[in-house]
Amino acid sequence: MRGVGSSSYESPMLLRRGGLLVIPTALALVVGLGAPTAQAQSGAVYRWGAYKTVGFGAAGAQKVPSLVPGVSGVVALAAGNSATYALTSAGTEWAWGNNGYGQLGNHTRDNSLLTPVQVDFPGGVHVTAIGEGDDMAFAVDSTGHGWSWGWNGRGTLCLGTHRGHDVPTRVAGLSNLVSVEAGGGAVVWLTASGQVYTCGGTLTGPHETPWLVHGLPSGDPAVAISAGNAYSTALLADGQIWDWGVGGAGQLGNGASVNSAHPVKVQLPAGTHATEVYSGGDLGNDGHQMAILNTGQVVAWGSDDCGQLGVGKPSSENVPLPVVNLKGITATYVASGGSTSYVLDNRGNLWAWGSNKGGQVRSPTSKCSAITKVDSGVSLVSATASDVVDYHG
Repeated sequence: MRGVGSSSYESPMLLRRGGLLVIPTALALVVGLGAPTAQAQSGAVYRWGAYKTVGFGAAGAQKVPSLVPGVSGVVALAAGNSATYALTSAGTEWAWGNNGYGQLGNHTRDNSLLTPVQVDFPGGVHVTAIGEGDDMAFAVDSTGHGWSWGWNGRGTLCLGTHRGHDVPTRVAGLSNLVSVEAGGGAVVWLTASGQVYTCGGTLTGPHETPWLVHGLPSGDPAVAISAGNAYSTALLADGQIWDWGVGGAGQLGNGASVNSAHPVKVQLPAGTHATEVYSGGDLGNDGHQMAILNTGQVVAWGSDDCGQLGVGKPSSENVPLPVVNLKGITATYVASGGSTSYVLDNRGNLWAWGSNKGGQVRSPTSKCSAITKVDSGVSLVSATASDVVDYHG
């Protein structure tokens, strides 16, 4: 989902995950729906869409970007179907959304909140990277250690049990970490040396403690990771992408539409390499990825049930194809959430297309939508199946 996705300090290759790039704030526009909104606040977080899990009803649905109060100085975002997280430059993490499994990390399992609360880490912990999965959350601290909390039905918290936690709990057996990403049932961790570890329900079996991902090329370390709902991704130092997990919709990008328990190489266009990749997905049998190539071109592959690939033909694709609806747009960041795609351009404009079921595209239709400008003055964005969050730096 994510990744968010969206969602952590990573390699400098990932311009929007490797630190905050400040873009001058402009008016936030409701394209196709009328006049501009009020002046967006600089240094503020906005969210729209809807949470898929129970806890809010109509109160949790936002049809236009709505100010999230009390959070500023944001350097990373992690939007989830259940809850949303923000990391600040001070090393603190803030959370809001559903809390039935303790995923807000504030020692409770009730009071789902639209007002952010600070995640309760032990004193002295400085958070440097964040990630989220369905009803669970993850973090990396400045010493390279991992933390997890929330739902733990598949052992995804990497704590050796299936018991959930309502406060961040340190993960044993991991060190030298730099980032973390998660999906519906699995989490992936990246070390500074380029190794990738996973926990949760995977095709290689359940892993309740960190398990080293086998099958990535030796001598070519991973520099970034991402995670869909049922598959995982590693971007290697040479710019090639490797995927593993559920692949029935072609989301592994290797020319086949089958699952793979071990990493397979994504078939990028000849002579190119990726500078960024984002894996998304809604259900176990779908999902799509987007990547920015060294040529500046954006490519996409996987499920296309709502035109989210933007490749000009309504069918799932098992190899990356150029996104054709971005004429005149210079992409600096991409995100894929459920059946919706997002591109952040070099002017701070955020564009979206695909499913608008939760209001993600902010177009008049409630179904599948053409490309639409959904916000401006944006410096960070994260998205999942129906929830979207961005930051005006």
